[in-house]
Amino acid sequence: MARLLAMLAVGLVGLAAAAPRLAGTPAASVLQDEERPLGLPAGLRSDLPPLYKRRVSKPAAGLTTRVTADPDPYRLPRNIVPLHYNLFLVVDFKLTKFEGQVDIRVKVLEDTDTIVLHAASNLGGLDKFSIGVRPYKDADTTKYTVTDVTPNAMYQTLTISLDKTLKAGQQYLISFSKFNSMLTSEGSLYGFYVSTYEEKGETKRLATTQFESTHAREAFPCFDEPSFKARFKIVIGHDSKLKARSNMPGVTQSTEDPADNPTDDDPNSTPTPTSTPDPNSTPTPTPSPTPTPVAAVTTFDVTVPMPTYLLAWVVSDFEKLSNADETFNTWARRDIVAGGELSQRTGQKALELLGEYTGIPYALPKTDQFAIPDFAAGAMENWGLVTYREAYLISMPWLLDVRYEQQIQAVICHELGHQWTGNLVTMDWWSNTWLNEGFATFFENFICDKINPDLKLLDKMLPEYTHEAMASDLMAGQHAMSSAVSTYTEIESKFDDISYAKGGSVLRMFQLILSPEVFRQGLKNYLTANSFQNGDPDKLFRGMAAAVANDATNTEPKVNLPAGYTFEAVAKSWTEQAGVPLVRVVRDYANKKVTLTQEQLLPDNKRGDTKWFIPVTVATPASTPATVDDAKVVAWLTPSNPSVTIDVDASQDDWVVVNPGHASYYRVLYEEGNQEQLITAIVNGKAAIPAPVRSQLINDVLTMAKTGRLTWDHPLKVLDVLAKETEASVWITGKNSIKVLQDYLANTDVHPSFLILLNKLTTEAFSKLGLAVKDTDSFDARHARFYMAPYACQSGNPACLKEANDMLVKWLADRENVKLHPDTAAPVRCYGLRAGDAALFQQVKELWAAAPDKELKAAYANMLLCSADKSRVRGLIGDVLKDKVANITDFFNDLSERVEHHRLMLEYIQSNWKEMDAQFGDSGSIRPDSPDPTKLGGILIDWIDKIRTDAEFNEVKDWVSKTFANRADMKHLNKALQEADAKLDWYRKHYSAASSYIYTATNTKPPTTTVPPSPTGPTLPPTPPGPPTGNPPTSGPNPGPGPNPPATTVKPSGAAAAATSATLIACAAILAAALARP
Repeated sequence: MARLLAMLAVGLVGLAAAAPRLAGTPAASVLQDEERPLGLPAGLRSDLPPLYKRRVSKPAAGLTTRVTADPDPYRLPRNIVPLHYNLFLVVDFKLTKFEGQVDIRVKVLEDTDTIVLHAASNLGGLDKFSIGVRPYKDADTTKYTVTDVTPNAMYQTLTISLDKTLKAGQQYLISFSKFNSMLTSEGSLYGFYVSTYEEKGETKRLATTQFESTHAREAFPCFDEPSFKARFKIVIGHDSKLKARSNMPGVTQSTEDPADNPTDDDPNSTPTPTSTPDPNSTPTPTPSPTPTPVAAVTTFDVTVPMPTYLLAWVVSDFEKLSNADETFNTWARRDIVAGGELSQRTGQKALELLGEYTGIPYALPKTDQFAIPDFAAGAMENWGLVTYREAYLISMPWLLDVRYEQQIQAVICHELGHQWTGNLVTMDWWSNTWLNEGFATFFENFICDKINPDLKLLDKMLPEYTHEAMASDLMAGQHAMSSAVSTYTEIESKFDDISYAKGGSVLRMFQLILSPEVFRQGLKNYLTANSFQNGDPDKLFRGMAAAVANDATNTEPKVNLPAGYTFEAVAKSWTEQAGVPLVRVVRDYANKKVTLTQEQLLPDNKRGDTKWFIPVTVATPASTPATVDDAKVVAWLTPSNPSVTIDVDASQDDWVVVNPGHASYYRVLYEEGNQEQLITAIVNGKAAIPAPVRSQLINDVLTMAKTGRLTWDHPLKVLDVLAKETEASVWITGKNSIKVLQDYLANTDVHPSFLILLNKLTTEAFSKLGLAVKDTDSFDARHARFYMAPYACQSGNPACLKEANDMLVKWLADRENVKLHPDTAAPVRCYGLRAGDAALFQQVKELWAAAPDKELKAAYANMLLCSADKSRVRGLIGDVLKDKVANITDFFNDLSERVEHHRLMLEYIQSNWKEMDAQFGDSGSIRPDSPDPTKLGGILIDWIDKIRTDAEFNEVKDWVSKTFANRADMKHLNKALQEADAKLDWYRKHYSAASSYIYTATNTKPPTTTVPPSPTGPTLPPTPPGPPTGNPPTSGPNPGPGPNPPATTVKPSGAAAAATSATLIACAAILAAALARP
């Protein structure tokens, strides 16, 4: 190892001479996080980075609904288990590589002459000459010779063949004397990789890790599965100017001084959450010090037993915020680390409350939180060293709107919740990822709600998690919470809405079934029995069953399970079956009874055969629980008895709510009379119907229309509940429904009338909340304004437009001293300009013309597109096409989102397509088999996607077919037309019912002509409807209201390329600085 360190000494000196910053991550190399659906007016982007989210949105092909025990070629044999690793790594920043060695102590469970473990193909130097195997105990002098080493690229395994048999019950030491690899960068943000950032004009580098789910094998040979828990002794050689941190505390020494010997541990000791593992007295070889004075070695304490995917280390020059004894630290670049105060406070409180809730103290002696400039995941729960995208850990003043402030706190509670469920007790295999992620989602909401009740996260959990999960659970071929996986793609598919959102929602339902006290005791039973080991659903259910049994001994038991069934039977109907139940509710008004019947909810008004154990909870005006989690189970629907009739304390004039607030994971369909009673009661304020029930009603009705069970006038009627709404959680649900309706109604004759309806729904709320953020505002009031105000302005509310215009004019007059509040900066920039005159438009256009780079130009152009004046926008299009700096493709993407400019864009292309095509200059290089269209073709495809009427479809199809029949990319245009035709299915089936309701509700009439809309557009200034693009604002903060991620999740596959938080923050800083220039 002395030779190894000496070889790398030059590289360790050269941090300042690091290679130039990477231009970016290739689109195909990183799984992009999806963003939560926010549903604000499309085409109007916010200053924020994408929200923390799951990785996969679609069910992976071939996933089954049950966990099987069949032999799996992607799994390692169980005949050998690791006990302890001694891992030594040396990082070379100049050459962007690392070298290392590792000794793995294993125990043999069955006689074998082969060892199979994981090693990815990027690791070099793994041959029979660098690998040795010997008995762990010195008394055994048997000599073993490695006869062959066989890598398998498909399974990422290494098979070591020996000349003798390893004996069952004995321990052996597998030594890899050398291996090496490049620090991955452009190809991946997984494994052991390099991240770069700029600081005062200097490119700097750090080395970090991301091992979940199967990437530890890219850093060192190992048994890379969650069930192979072991202890780890980690030693890292690095530049002495840098700091190294890992899961456990460490000590850094110059290599001029003798290093402490890394030692093994006692494999038979059983650590408690507060203990430190005792090292064994048998030493392993110690790397000799290098003579290079600038090199350093950091030696870390032996870890507790843990899986490889939770290992982590960071080598950087970051600075930190710390508590008094430095046991809790937040690390970041020195120029932004001060923004970690919120994270530092939240993290410490979260650990304290999690320890209290579980009854088990935090297991490690310290916690580090790291803000990584380039990071693929939103955050990663590495035990004792949690890594985050910068934007999820560090508060940036120019980004810190109400949504962002909530997001930081929620992500921290999520990741620190993992320190118990996932780290202390780890799921046995990725088939049960929900045991990790579902509990983390549960803690994210329940623990953060205790830290900051004003966030009202338990109310927001309904629209932000439960509704997302239910939407995802309707997908054809969706997998169950527990479902078999083998390949990497299948494993990654488990990081989705089912594991996260459904997992958390079902656990919330389990809490309701068992009561908070019994659920908490059951969780403690599970964690205590399986600490430092692996868990599975059966172990969890046994822990819960023990708590239920204990509750049964009480005089008044809290738990009411269906007669003759155990909690395990109830629970498995939810964890081992995919799908969403629907409960139909029919009232017998005269006899005060309700009949409930379950079915499986499927699209197109179809019913599935799956049945569940469904807890029935009910609220009426006479018996409304204080919170939805306080509701009592009064009856059960079971697979054998899917229908039940119960008594309710409700007169004929009273409403009845079943499953109030979706506290249990099923939807409800009422007969129309009860639904009307609920809407009337909410609108008239006759009863204190909780916010989660109001959210539930809006979303259930929308879903019933989408699945063919209600006509589309119903989701429009139910929006009346928003008319007096000032609760953020209800507005989150409401804007999601508005977004769906706007998408369907965009570019149709009824859209101007829909905006009038939207104006009616937002007038009262806007009069109470306004646009300006006040010091006296509660967090929830700010959050409600964040979602409501853009729609008020979009609908033409005069007060909203005037206020936005006044604020924009003041800001433009003195950008040095006047600051727009991040909560409302986006709508102010957009709608303030829309309400302005030609002089204001020209003022902003001059800023656009003077902008020195594409990012700033994109931001100002997006702002200018908010203008409702067609002639101004037409002139802008011509200027953008002539500009040598502007990104023309992005500009037209933004333009295509603008409803009011829909026809203008088409007419401009029809008149100027030849000049545009010549300017783009790529039509000659496209062949008929090219996978992508020309730039002009791509712009047309974006526009075609916004067609919403048959008349316009036929008009454009005819023009495209005649004009571009001989183009090489005509196949792409034809495909876009086919997809647009399919989308018109809703228009053909449901437009009549929806438009009739809107015209009646707004006292308006359809236009007398049936030709496509005039380019002059509606007189009431609209703003782009339809689903958001899903692409994070890589050009920095744009002047539109709110972010625009895709409509559904899931930690589901998102945009084509992962925009890193460092890039987002850097761009935001550039724009903030530029907008402050006089």
